[in-house]
Amino acid sequence: MAQRIVTEKSCDWHEQLDTPVKLPAGHVRITPTGKEVDLCEGCCLLFDLGMPRVEVLVEFFKREVIERLLRSGREPEDGKRRRVPAQLAIPGSPSEPKQSTKKAVAKAEPETEPPPAQVRKKAQGNRGRWDPKVDQVLCPLDHKGANSPKEYWVEVRNRGSHAKSSHDLLGPQIPYKLPPEATFTLSVKCFEHKLCAEAGGFGFKNAAGLAMHIQKADSEGWEPAPSRDAAETSAPAA
Repeated sequence: MAQRIVTEKSCDWHEQLDTPVKLPAGHVRITPTGKEVDLCEGCCLLFDLGMPRVEVLVEFFKREVIERLLRSGREPEDGKRRRVPAQLAIPGSPSEPKQSTKKAVAKAEPETEPPPAQVRKKAQGNRGRWDPKVDQVLCPLDHKGANSPKEYWVEVRNRGSHAKSSHDLLGPQIPYKLPPEATFTLSVKCFEHKLCAEAGGFGFKNAAGLAMHIQKADSEGWEPAPSRDAAETSAPAA
């Protein structure tokens, strides 16, 4: 008697963890790169909520950003420090609580990490500075900050957030410039939206960056170009 063999799909996202986990997957989604992935219920929810704005979320969940957030804030008005939930600990961070006996805790040395004000001051002082280890572009507009450098450099993936927070503009509205010694290009251009087309195409380093931009801009309601040309959208500039 013939038997039907059913192969159960597992969650692709869980399998990409440093310690892969096998979970049944009942949903299929299309990534910004055009590929299908199988997802479990929880990952499907995260995908739908986060993928259209993943570039912004990545910035918020950087280890150093989270650490600064946990150091900032104020004491509760009642004077009682509330217990920090265990899930907020960042593996390997200075603020991660260590398991130890009461005796070891009693003898622990005082924390030597810099006060939150100093951490914020250092982070603000580095804004706009040239960093040879990061792919950056030059913003030609004026910057009002008292400590803003004359030449203001922006990480390529942060062009949109910088344009919005510093100039109340959208990314394609700023004519960012590549550094003379750039080892990368922004030749994969978007012509899908009116602003992108008017700027001669909003450039990205690769097709994945372009796909993320299109998905995010469409979700935010960017006005489409008068005549969309799907072939032109993904074609590198000559």
